[in-house]
Amino acid sequence: ERSHGGNSTIEIEYINANGSYGSYLSPPPHASGTTDSRPSIIRLDNGNFAVGWTRTIGGQSEVWPAIYNDSGAVVRLPTQLDTAGSINDRIELVATATGFAAAYIDNDTATGANAVSIVTFNAAGTVLASSKIGDIPGGAVETSVVRHANGMLTVSWLTGSGLLDAALIDSASLVVLATNSNAAAANYTLAGPASAAFIATQTALLAQLKAVP
Repeated sequence: ERSHGGNSTIEIEYINANGSYGSYLSPPPHASGTTDSRPSIIRLDNGNFAVGWTRTIGGQSEVWPAIYNDSGAVVRLPTQLDTAGSINDRIELVATATGFAAAYIDNDTATGANAVSIVTFNAAGTVLASSKIGDIPGGAVETSVVRHANGMLTVSWLTGSGLLDAALIDSASLVVLATNSNAAAANYTLAGPASAAFIATQTALLAQLKAVP
């Protein structure tokens, strides 16, 4: 994130293996009065890079993903991902076997409360599937997504009530296999083949995260 003419924009810096700085690039400039912030960048399995960020315009926020190769050439132009609702914010990315997934805060719900949306893409940036995790007490204010060795995804979020919750998700169908509320194992509800060992491990991890100031 870098300031240009009073507005913040995203700048991508390439760093060589020896730690020296290489080339850098910036996505196309945005209109005056907008702010690009909170970038997330990942390396895809094919060696390209996916980048996502939040664009704020007045009281509205948008999420913009893009894909570049390792020389900085555009694979997928920056494009607004979700045009519904006034809040689409705090995008986080993770590589998958077929491309990548994005999780972000989204208020396009019946109640207007912030939900967590997750979208999967192929390596070229075409949307494969999308889903929404709603009915979050207090709404969601932060989100994160990780990929497991078996390909499944865990999406976690901090609620407006100060709780840390998570869901285990099938990366192909985006079906929620298990959910956890406030890091208590007793609060898991299963709708698929999530193992007891996974639940115990995830519960311990969430407890550690809650202990971090």
